[in-house]
Amino acid sequence: MSRRLVNHTTMALADVPLTDGWREAVDDFIYDWADEHDLPSLAVSVTTREGEAHAEAFGSRNLAKNDTATPDTLYGVGSVTKSFTACAVMQQVEDGSLALEDSPADHTDVEFDGVEEITIHDLLCHASGLPSLAVSEALIARQAEISEAAVPLGDREDFYHFLSGVGDELDEQRRYMYCNSAYMLLADTISAITDRPFAQVVEERILEPLHMTRSTMDATQYEHDDNTMTPYRREDKDDGWVETPTPIRELSQGPGGLFTSVRELGRYLQMYLDDGGGSDGSQVLEPSSIEAMVGGYTHTPLGQYGYGWRTRDLYDVTVHGHGGSIGVATAYAGWAPDAGVGIALACNAAPDHGLSNVGEGVLAIILGHDPADVHGFFAKHQREQYLSGTYHSYRGVMKATVEPIGQVLQLTFTEPLEGSPLTLIYDSETDDGYRYLTPNAEDGSTEVTFEANGSGGYDLFYDRWRLHQQ
Repeated sequence: MSRRLVNHTTMALADVPLTDGWREAVDDFIYDWADEHDLPSLAVSVTTREGEAHAEAFGSRNLAKNDTATPDTLYGVGSVTKSFTACAVMQQVEDGSLALEDSPADHTDVEFDGVEEITIHDLLCHASGLPSLAVSEALIARQAEISEAAVPLGDREDFYHFLSGVGDELDEQRRYMYCNSAYMLLADTISAITDRPFAQVVEERILEPLHMTRSTMDATQYEHDDNTMTPYRREDKDDGWVETPTPIRELSQGPGGLFTSVRELGRYLQMYLDDGGGSDGSQVLEPSSIEAMVGGYTHTPLGQYGYGWRTRDLYDVTVHGHGGSIGVATAYAGWAPDAGVGIALACNAAPDHGLSNVGEGVLAIILGHDPADVHGFFAKHQREQYLSGTYHSYRGVMKATVEPIGQVLQLTFTEPLEGSPLTLIYDSETDDGYRYLTPNAEDGSTEVTFEANGSGGYDLFYDRWRLHQQ
């Protein structure tokens, strides 16, 4: 993968505690990550309260033509769109046209048992009781020609018919359940209140004041742009990337319909760092609305969810972020007000990991940390790199492989007799290695340990076996 050199904008960062040489370190990190994971392209931008501090892209936005990706390449950012939808909702709340206590049924034609008890607040923080209904996923699969879900979803009326029986699915505990359909209802509510298409409202009230002139949800505008991604997917993890059509979903604009560049996404993040101020001097959001958007209303394993933003504490700073995927492209946007930094990432493929962790890795670097030392995702990744490979017993009679599969390691004995793969679940770090557990036939677990052998590798101990990493 060839490196794309661009002109970097260097801002005065005297009031931001960024480490020396962070730009070069970020570039090395992003390039190496794209290279290791065989990504077609990966773009990054870093912004501060003063504006863009860095922007770079590596790889190709189209592999067949080898068209170079740039920080201005438009990518599908998927659920990063949710914060734009939440922003548009809060603008209507500021205008007095909408209350967070309203039901979507107060403004739209949606009907199902229990909808009157669901509020705009509930929809925003995924606490409506609605489970994920796979509508956005079905539309992505259909339009990207991945598969065809046999569900009538041709227009808004089809969507409302689809929802008509969902009352039986509502969760009485109102626990956190991520729901794209909730944000489809929020977009419909905004459209009904303003009597304008949702995409037009976002363009006029958010994109234009922030000079995000090429960002769009419109298929025609996107298709006429001369710097857009070509999306890719893999049929199988061992196959190469397969070019796919771009899923531009009018029905699902609210939860994931935006196409933008990391450069323009940086302008959006600057707005949050600047207490809601727009590039044109206008006030896009009031500070009180931003405070409401990052409130911790529902608990998730990776932090508290507010309105289109998830909040967690990392490296002694608070980070508000959100990842996104349209199945054939991925993205991340996040901002750390304590450090005065915003980070945007985009890729024209969907690897087996989201970009949220990668974005948090970038933040670690610009604050002077090694991601593997301070972030569990990268510690796990580094550990798996250390332990993966081929292992042999004494004189090479017994042979086995260790490889990461999804979120776990897999141990497979290959010779002289092939055995069933064993799932290894990380337990703890030891004085000289790592301890894993694998389920056994007695409804318990068996210990598997890896110990550094002093020769740059590891010895694997399992049951009666001691094997040496080759």
